[in-house]
Amino acid sequence: MRSLIFLLAAFCLAGLNAQTIYVDIDSPTPGDGTSWATAYSDLNQALLDAPAGAEVWIAAGTYVTPDTASFYIDKELTVLGGFAGTETSADAADPEANPTILSGDVLGNDGEMGFDSTLYVDNNRVLFVTDTTDDGAYTVTLDGFSIVHGGISTEIGSFNEDAGAGLRTYAKLNASRLKFSRNYGRNGSALFIRFRSTNGSVFDDVEFSNNFTFVNRAIYIRDNIGIEFKNSTFIGEGTAAAGGSGMVRCFNTIGHKFTDCEFTDIWSTSSGGGLALSGADSTLVEGCTFTNCRSDGWGGGIANFNTSLFVRNSTFEQNMCVRNGAAIYQQTTDDVDVEVELDGCTFNENDGGAFGGALGFLGFDTSVFETTINNCVFTDNTSSEGGRGAVCYIQGNNNPITLTNSILEGNVCEGGTFVNNADGSLTVRNTQFLENGNTSTAGRGALVGYMATGEPLIIDSCRFEDNQVTAVSGYFSAGAAVYLFGGDEATPMPVTITNTQFLNNAASDVDNAGGGALYLSRGCDVMIDNCNFDGNTSGSIGGAIHARTFEGPRDTSATGEISVTFIPFTGKITNSRFVNNFASGQGGAIGTFRAAFDVTNSLFVNNQLAAEGASGGAIIFNGVTPFFSSEDGSLQFAGNLALTSTMINNTFVNNLKGDDPNASGNDIALFQQSDSEGLNNSSLSLTLLNNAFIQSEQEASIEIEPGEADGSIIPVGEINITSLGGNFYNNESDEDLGLISDSDMLDLSIDDANAVADLFIDIFDDEGEGVNAQLAIPENLEDNPLINSAVVSDLLPSTDIEGNPRGDFPDIGAYETDQGAVSTGEPLANSGLEISFFPNPTKDVLNVRNDEASIERFTLLVSDQNGRVLKARQFNGATNSIDLATVPAGVYNLQLVVNGKIYGQQIIKQ
Repeated sequence: MRSLIFLLAAFCLAGLNAQTIYVDIDSPTPGDGTSWATAYSDLNQALLDAPAGAEVWIAAGTYVTPDTASFYIDKELTVLGGFAGTETSADAADPEANPTILSGDVLGNDGEMGFDSTLYVDNNRVLFVTDTTDDGAYTVTLDGFSIVHGGISTEIGSFNEDAGAGLRTYAKLNASRLKFSRNYGRNGSALFIRFRSTNGSVFDDVEFSNNFTFVNRAIYIRDNIGIEFKNSTFIGEGTAAAGGSGMVRCFNTIGHKFTDCEFTDIWSTSSGGGLALSGADSTLVEGCTFTNCRSDGWGGGIANFNTSLFVRNSTFEQNMCVRNGAAIYQQTTDDVDVEVELDGCTFNENDGGAFGGALGFLGFDTSVFETTINNCVFTDNTSSEGGRGAVCYIQGNNNPITLTNSILEGNVCEGGTFVNNADGSLTVRNTQFLENGNTSTAGRGALVGYMATGEPLIIDSCRFEDNQVTAVSGYFSAGAAVYLFGGDEATPMPVTITNTQFLNNAASDVDNAGGGALYLSRGCDVMIDNCNFDGNTSGSIGGAIHARTFEGPRDTSATGEISVTFIPFTGKITNSRFVNNFASGQGGAIGTFRAAFDVTNSLFVNNQLAAEGASGGAIIFNGVTPFFSSEDGSLQFAGNLALTSTMINNTFVNNLKGDDPNASGNDIALFQQSDSEGLNNSSLSLTLLNNAFIQSEQEASIEIEPGEADGSIIPVGEINITSLGGNFYNNESDEDLGLISDSDMLDLSIDDANAVADLFIDIFDDEGEGVNAQLAIPENLEDNPLINSAVVSDLLPSTDIEGNPRGDFPDIGAYETDQGAVSTGEPLANSGLEISFFPNPTKDVLNVRNDEASIERFTLLVSDQNGRVLKARQFNGATNSIDLATVPAGVYNLQLVVNGKIYGQQIIKQ
């Protein structure tokens, strides 16, 4: 036992005092390498002679391989360069001051400028490191030297033999402060790493520059796990003449990492200028920069095939590709299921020639990739060759996409900025789209979705501002902020847009399309809630929103009967603001074809049409239009579609139609034709409840736009308008429309801008802080006819546009004053409140005494037995009164509104 303990102790001591072998090409008396004075001058011999576990210190100088072989390591060694030849500590090595160079240029004729393959025929691979065990028995440490002028045959032969002209390793390496330059070969001209025996290799502070690769990358990594490059630089010459096959390829690998690395001026004649990843699962790129990397195929910065990729806190700038994804290209095939995650990255001035200026993600067959983009910034990216997706183009099957906390600004291409053409859900949250597109070449919006399979789109808490599109040949141009192409008749696309700002977006010079902010087409089930549309512009229809659906299948039966199915579109807008939107043609805020919206708790102020424009200063709904055959001129069956719109508690103020002779409806216009032959029987129905329609000039708010009589076509078809009461108008309408029921209000005394302004806090933005359509509360509440005048209905929303409760006495329009309260069902006598009314009965004045010290303000409403409010006053003193002289004799209900509760009492007026 004592002998065993002694042996173990001796072994440990030997490990702590590894043998040092000294190498100095300028050694005056080469010897056994046990000191600088007796240093080897032949590096190859020193490596062969060094025992396993030794350290080899190499002094400054150029060390050339043997005539027909490389330097060779097949055991655990630590090989260090950067010594002057006098040091006694490894820490004293300084590779910058004492350059140590390992060269494969046997004849020394390569030169340092340009590249001539005929001069490389004498060159060898510089270094070969090997470990014959399957899983790696040892680690070889390399530090502080350059590997240059390695050369191997360019003839097609054994893959491994044709690889790694600078360094080929089959062993685990711990490499640092190495420089690879001017190496030439077919595969991995600078570095080739293969087999499981290399698992866990680390390269720190390593530089690759101006290596020439005939076929397959300067660095080729294959069949291993957990290789890491950090704090390293990868530099090409930026031209195809430099070999042109890109910098790094990883094939059949797992968990490789590239952290804090720089990829610059790299050109690939295939794909993946900086990194090409194929079956390289779970690759991590973190803290890296890719600048001026180019690909003649896909992916100037990174091309990723069939593998999960995670890119964090990295920058991609001025990268280019001929095809797709100048910064990053992702492609999946077969039945793979992978993830792509981009977090904290910046993409600037990347140019993808076809699809995907910065990012191009394509999935084929049954493959699935889930993409998450978070906290990224995309600026000035483009697809210059008439492509789609200046920032990103995504295509594939069952591929959910999430874009969050990001900024997309100043990106331009014909087919849109962020384009999803994938059969998967798209979720966009807390993201800004700013100044994307332009007025010359951009045909579609900042966010584009072609989602024909009906997968959901969610947009939440986003900002779309100053995005632009224009008419572009070959495109149906529309939707400067969002352009959506929805599902078919079987699978409409759910669209949810919430808490989002659409500001100053413009679709200019478009023809028969539009949507300054949103273009929604085909099968969509749309919900828009708590959104702000301000200052958007359309050169045609729908300053803020244009929606349309299309004819689906048209079938003819055996008996000649034609049936037409329309692709379904449903739309709901709630709690949203439409202010200062503009359209040249029709629908200053919203315009539709064969579609309609239900609108609740929303505001429409100062939306208008161009002077030469037509109908619908705020909204126009266009139904189905009969048409004639282009062949024989006969009337055709256009299909029967029953469109409905229900509008509840909305506020319309000073919206303006155009000056066209047939222009109709400053607030709402309806267009639906029919025919005298009874062939087409489409209808358009509008239901109104508790809306405010107010015009300073008192022109009609709601009108029907007549079509042109043309043979058997009737200008106005079946249009139905139903009032459920509680609507307020300060303008007269066509009596034939039947707009104003007994429970609606018409007040022509509000006949100018001043009278309109008195109803609201700041409806005309006189304070310069934006339109404020909250109701002004006068001392006599009945002086504002919108307060407490709405009809109570099961359809009444429980809250207003800002989430305030409607209460038992709701207001007309989108906003509820703080008069909203909930009835307690208790008489005032049981409330315990020191508030009294006298005299009761009364002939003219009812006195109100408040002796409740805790109550500073309260409201009193007087209503008849039908619940109609006749008088309403706010009080804030102890002694108050309300004049009932004009109220007819009878029994009336008093409602005392205090601290959000309502108490009741009856009074008698004599």
